[in-house]
Amino acid sequence: MKFFLLLTFTFSALSLFASDIFNHEIKTYPRTKECSEIAVELAERFSKLASVEVYWAGMTKETKDTCDIKISYLSAQQLDIAENMDTDGIEFVEKGTHVTLDNCSLGLEREKELFRKFTGIEPWLAYCFKESPLLNPFPWVSKIEGIGKATLRLFSTKSYGTLTPAQSWKPAFNRAWESGKRNGIELVSVIGRPYIGGDSEITLRFYGTKRLHLNFLEVANHTESSTCEKQITKVSEDLFKGQTPPLAIFCGQKTKEVFKLGIFVLSEDVLGLGNLKIIEDPNGYASYDACQLELPQVLNFYKTKLNKNILTGFCGNKTKERFEITLFEDVKP
Repeated sequence: MKFFLLLTFTFSALSLFASDIFNHEIKTYPRTKECSEIAVELAERFSKLASVEVYWAGMTKETKDTCDIKISYLSAQQLDIAENMDTDGIEFVEKGTHVTLDNCSLGLEREKELFRKFTGIEPWLAYCFKESPLLNPFPWVSKIEGIGKATLRLFSTKSYGTLTPAQSWKPAFNRAWESGKRNGIELVSVIGRPYIGGDSEITLRFYGTKRLHLNFLEVANHTESSTCEKQITKVSEDLFKGQTPPLAIFCGQKTKEVFKLGIFVLSEDVLGLGNLKIIEDPNGYASYDACQLELPQVLNFYKTKLNKNILTGFCGNKTKERFEITLFEDVKP
């Protein structure tokens, strides 16, 4: 790898307290001039804001559009660098949030304001770059950094669910902003990407104190949207009564004739079930009304005969002509 020595600094009193050399790298910075000039400018700003001596700064990689810059500095310990990106999660989450560079640039001031508000740190660096040019409808990413220890940090998580943009996921997540605050987080963005089989991949970005995982729980299928919509209130009242509500409860259109009642939850549990266990009762019914008629007896059977702590049950289509009951059991000790 070819390096260029771009800066030579005179050692000052700061050097007397430095015990080591640490590196900070800036990837895919927009190339508006020669990379050597950009490296000098960034290093001088970094040195001033962090009150450290820069030992070396230079370009480590360049393209016609971007520069990779490394800044080596002298310090007693490595600096805390806060950023608006999640880089150490167990999930692979695409970072892109914008369709075009213009969209990203227009949203950069909002992202900077959210960064200030939730990290408590003034940004020292803010720019847009292209994460992946292929097969990604949202390839542009905003990158923001601040020097210091953040109050809250940004996390990203994703899940898959049956969502049609026109009538399902947008209204559901519009209602989720206030719910997100009740979950102890501050939502930044929700991105929906097409996925295989008519599903969507949902990416959630939020500021918080701990990592949470986004999960989609399927409750029941329906052939009529009106029947599906009627059960949304039942999900909230029966499954989450007296608890933190889920991020979103909605009916998603799987196909022209199938509507899926589902829940998006944020949980420390990777699978998202927490203390819930899903039980599929094997009985089948010829209609939704017949299923609903038998539901109280089925619930009673599981509670009294099998001694299970059943919270509720839902009727739904297993096939177009067959209805079955899905039960939710509370399995906490």
